[in-house]
Amino acid sequence: MTENTFNYSNGTDKNPSVLTTSRNQHQLRGFNTNYMTKQTVSKVQTEWNKIKNQAWSTSTKERVILRRVPIAQKAFRAYSMTKVKGI
Repeated sequence: MTENTFNYSNGTDKNPSVLTTSRNQHQLRGFNTNYMTKQTVSKVQTEWNKIKNQAWSTSTKERVILRRVPIAQKAFRAYSMTKVKGI
C-alpha cells in the first residue's frame, strides 16, 4: 500500500491523497485519506500489513479491510486513470 497525491479532473476532491491498493492503466483504487482521521488511516495500514502477504486477490484484501475497519468504507474510492494527472 502506497500513498499517492495527484490532481484529479473530476469530482469535488481535486487533490486526493490516496492509500493505493490497486493501480493499472485504467483504474486506481484505494482509500482517500482526506475523508479519514489519522487514527483510521493507521488502522487501515495496520490491517493491510496483517493481510498483505496472504495469497488472496487484491479485491478480497480490500473487502477484508472494509469489513475489519467499517468506518473506512466512506473513504474507499476508484479513480479513472484518464482523469488522473501528476502520478
